[in-house]
Amino acid sequence: TERLMERGLTSGRSDDNMDSIRKRFDTFISQSLPVLDHYKQKGNAHVVSSVPAPDAVYEEVQAVMAQNNVRPKPVADKVVFVLGGPGSGKGTQCAKIVEDYGFTHLSAGDLLREEVNSDSKVGVMCSNLMKEGKLV
Repeated sequence: TERLMERGLTSGRSDDNMDSIRKRFDTFISQSLPVLDHYKQKGNAHVVSSVPAPDAVYEEVQAVMAQNNVRPKPVADKVVFVLGGPGSGKGTQCAKIVEDYGFTHLSAGDLLREEVNSDSKVGVMCSNLMKEGKLV
């Protein structure tokens, strides 16, 4: 949480505060982990710990990619989802995957924040849900 609170000082993200972080983490546990479990049971999900330093995490990501025959572009038949709780380093790992594998990175959080900043009807709805820490 310390890293997220520090990021909140410079990111301009309204959801980088202790209350929202708790709600986001609870939502991750209740909504995202069951999806992960579903795909793990099918053999389609691979878990990589985000606890080590980012470079060590990425070495493990590369090993998982190699084990699953994921190669640098052109790759039209692979989709890689990076799932993790708040502040787990998803953006850091995705940037490395983009650089090394040439994938296109679509960050749901970035796309949602862009919509919120547009002040559209959908953006206002998303903003309200995000402030509550709900999954959007």
